[in-house]
Amino acid sequence: MGAGEKNAAAIWKQVGTPVIYRQGGGKPLMVRLPFAKDNRGWLQDDHRREPEWNARFKCWETPKSWFDDVVTRSLQRFGRIYVIQPYRVQEKCAPACWNARGFECECSCMGANHGSHNPSGKWRVISDTFAMQWHGRQLACRLIEVPNPDDDAVYLDDPVGVYRREIHKVPPLSLAEEMACVQHVRAGDEQAESAGQRLVEANLLLVVSIAERYLTDRVHILDLIQKGNEGLQLALRNLSDTRVDGFSAHAAPCIERAITEAWMEMRRQPRSRQSR
Repeated sequence: MGAGEKNAAAIWKQVGTPVIYRQGGGKPLMVRLPFAKDNRGWLQDDHRREPEWNARFKCWETPKSWFDDVVTRSLQRFGRIYVIQPYRVQEKCAPACWNARGFECECSCMGANHGSHNPSGKWRVISDTFAMQWHGRQLACRLIEVPNPDDDAVYLDDPVGVYRREIHKVPPLSLAEEMACVQHVRAGDEQAESAGQRLVEANLLLVVSIAERYLTDRVHILDLIQKGNEGLQLALRNLSDTRVDGFSAHAAPCIERAITEAWMEMRRQPRSRQSR
């Protein structure tokens, strides 16, 4: 076993930082998470399919389409994640990589430059990238981290980064905590107001992630976030009228509907009104 493979094995077996291995092709994602009793439910979130446990590699397997979602939510929950995936040594890093919004990168930069020119990418930093051999495959590994909240330089001229910095200060809810808050809101008891506020604050990053899907040169991301937050508040008001267990699963369609309507309205406006 070479040094690169030893390094890969060490990263895979450590238990403090989540690891996601994108195998490529039609193969499922392999996800290792720090131990928690609610890992299966947290990983599934509002997806229809359930993660499957791989006893051989001691990890969860999910559809490959979950890749961006799992990376985003892992950063929200743990603050960092290792991403292992194939890469092409001879594929030149180009503007399509620099301006990307997601996390998939197979070019020669191994993810170091991925999304670096996109304002939405400034809420994360690539702390380390390196190539490695693992089970006969040439792979790239990168450590993605949420920036230090005190590092103002990361968010220079980036209002979305400033907003992200503030909402990242809100601790995430575990599945059990979310369910408890939902019960208080539905019961309308003395803790209902604070529980509702906690649900909203814990899902502000969800609003941003949905808003970024609709970002174009004719719409402003902060306008979309504002409308998404209105959808989030609507989801809270309507919570008692639904039977959905988790708040995030109930809120996501409300957020997306509000953002979609705002996006369509902005697209219909003359371009001059969109300039800022």
